Amino acid sequence: MSQSLFGIDIGGTLSKLAYIDNLPPHSNLDFTCDRGTVHLQIFSNSNIPDLITLMKSLNFHSPVLPMTGGGSYKYCQLFESELNTQVQKIDEIESLFYGFKVVMDKVETPVFKFSAKTGKVPVHPLPLPSMLCNIGSGVSICKIGERVQRLTGTCLGGGTALGLATVLLGVSSYDELLELCQAGNADNVDLLYSDIDKARESTLAVSLGKLALNDQEKFKREDIGKSIVHMVAYNIGHVAYLAGKLEGIQQVCFVGNFIRGYEYTMDRISFAVNYWSEGRAEALFMTHDGYFGAIGSLFQSFN
Repeated sequence: MSQSLFGIDIGGTLSKLAYIDNLPPHSNLDFTCDRGTVHLQIFSNSNIPDLITLMKSLNFHSPVLPMTGGGSYKYCQLFESELNTQVQKIDEIESLFYGFKVVMDKVETPVFKFSAKTGKVPVHPLPLPSMLCNIGSGVSICKIGERVQRLTGTCLGGGTALGLATVLLGVSSYDELLELCQAGNADNVDLLYSDIDKARESTLAVSLGKLALNDQEKFKREDIGKSIVHMVAYNIGHVAYLAGKLEGIQQVCFVGNFIRGYEYTMDRISFAVNYWSEGRAEALFMTHDGYFGAIGSLFQSFN
């Protein structure tokens, strides 16, 4: 098949585009390779027509369009008819791993630790084997080394957080949810051990637990939003740590658009891994966390 300068990853809620041209980088996520500059963009799946319009404006004319993710099936016919091309479906996990390897090769110090206290702390080199936890609408947890192996996953992911927030809070996007919860205090809606026994510490017992126990209290939207983000982040951190423990691996790289560089989300995931592992495991993050599938699809098409 002919080569293409475009690669797409369509998940449950978001579409990610990677493409190469000879123009300078547009953002701090763009990077250079021997073929030019790799540009990265993201779209809501409700705005896929805008993605197609952008590709037309970039003079897309390839007979083949490499694509990964569940949306490569759902939207295949739309892209083929609009762009007069043939969608080449690429395995999600392989694309994820290939994109990871490209970033590790082309980007300087792409891995870092993060907490609210320390900020970003670069990690180099990344110890291998490692765990790679991809948090999109759902979650895949893989072991990475010379090759990639999917070990497990969970249906409780970014789509869960957005779905609950849409129903409970009326938000229309994940960005809106995170902006809302910045002013929140999850302790106001979560049930803590200290709420059950005043002599015990204020450790989380039940996410959103107070909503079930007191229907007379007026809870704030921002408090509920923060609890939702906590609930998803803590559970993913716990599951990923346990998967790593079974493999004897103490570091987990968390990637995907649930994170998307949001410092608060990274801080909560770091907290969860540190808490559940009693400080023995470490959460790591990557600058291109939501784009590995699209990057992998793009670069795999050259081979």
